[in-house]
Amino acid sequence: AKSHMSHLQGTSFLTDLESLSRKIEAGLPAKTANKIERMIEVILPSHRPLRSYHKHDLTLVQVQKSLLFQRPLRIRYRNLGHKNSAVHIVEPYVLQLFEYGLYVLGYSLRAKDFRRFAVERMEEACADMTAPPFAVRPEYEQHTKSREAFGLTAGPIMNVRVRFDKVVADYFKERQWHPTQRVESLRNGDVIVSLQAGGIDEIVSWILGWGAHAQVLGPPQLVEHIQDQLAKAQGRYVAK
Repeated sequence: AKSHMSHLQGTSFLTDLESLSRKIEAGLPAKTANKIERMIEVILPSHRPLRSYHKHDLTLVQVQKSLLFQRPLRIRYRNLGHKNSAVHIVEPYVLQLFEYGLYVLGYSLRAKDFRRFAVERMEEACADMTAPPFAVRPEYEQHTKSREAFGLTAGPIMNVRVRFDKVVADYFKERQWHPTQRVESLRNGDVIVSLQAGGIDEIVSWILGWGAHAQVLGPPQLVEHIQDQLAKAQGRYVAK
């Protein structure tokens, strides 16, 4: 846990973890404590992209307070690509760690729906401790069970089929990118990966990351998105 939380250096979260760790280690036999320290030295996680949260410690303190006491959280939030921010009153349910980024998932009274807020885009945050504790909305359980999103962003579910050549085939036999993923091995060593998911922008980004090793077989709208992105990328390299 210590080694995987290095991106929280300088925040109260890591301070709390280190304090808890010291209390636990104080009650351990020296041999066991030494073994744990050795584990920290030999297990080396590499996080990319790195995000630093020490500048957001005051925000995280308010988020933590709001989560633990189930009080509304008032945030001033700037959406990605937007210049202006907006105020949301949020019933926060969880603090989600996704690709080493922190996100508050909860119900926004402004949007009247469940939303996910990146901590680094919160310009202000304040837990309203004068408000009564909120109850978790019953529809939240169904929301968390949804497997629609490929990543963080939900959208209409698509039957995605992508052919990957044999050079990268083992990655898909050994790893799972989505709960619905199925892998079909072909005679020449290629694989066809099938999954049912939404969030077309994240799916497109994932496929493009495999470069010439990937060929989208369906659905048509995904093929069109890939073609459009490749055409725009190629346009940047046309001699002027």
